[in-house]
Amino acid sequence: MDIITMMKDYIKLALMIIPLVAASTVMGGSIKETKSQYDMGLKYLTGQEVIKNVEHGFQLVKQASDKGFSEAQYLLANLYLNGTGVDKSKEKSFELLNKAADQNNVSALLFLGRVYGSGAGGYEIVVDNSKAFQFYRRAALQGDAYAQSKVGFLFAYGKGVKQDKSMAAKWYTKAAEQGDANAQYNIGVAYQYGTGIAKNETLAREWFELAAKQGNRMAIKELKDLE
Repeated sequence: MDIITMMKDYIKLALMIIPLVAASTVMGGSIKETKSQYDMGLKYLTGQEVIKNVEHGFQLVKQASDKGFSEAQYLLANLYLNGTGVDKSKEKSFELLNKAADQNNVSALLFLGRVYGSGAGGYEIVVDNSKAFQFYRRAALQGDAYAQSKVGFLFAYGKGVKQDKSMAAKWYTKAAEQGDANAQYNIGVAYQYGTGIAKNETLAREWFELAAKQGNRMAIKELKDLE
């Protein structure tokens, strides 16, 4: 084998290995090591299996966050928001939420959806349904049932996005199929009245029954009205 062929084979091998190494690394630390650090931080924060030490727990979570671990960034945002193990700082909390969301952390995306949709967290931001929609949609695209239900709701009422009853029905269905009770009720209503989807009273009743089994009061009322 000549030197040129050997070099080509080496480059091919390197190109295969580099992405694997990068995927197992979180800004200088392996994912396994960083997650272990995060998990230990959780234990100290809650006193699970160790003597509770909130300040030490905070430091461990912060170290994992500094390495880019999105779960740690999300938790750290909450610790700063509530002043747990550290002085309260809504500015740092909001910054960390966005860092976690930039990595498509579902919990952070949902939280920011609430922040922009209803002012959750008390951050100094202007309520903006269009931004709330975008955050919920990103979480919904990752398969989160609650986010899918919220996206359906926002489409149904034209909040933060152009009203589209058929899109609302689509997202309600996705969430309902995963067992979200509110979505089951809402898609039941859509079938009952033919809103954004072909009217089908049989399917409406079936969805109401599923939602009612989970204690959804509106679905329970609908079933009584149908008797």
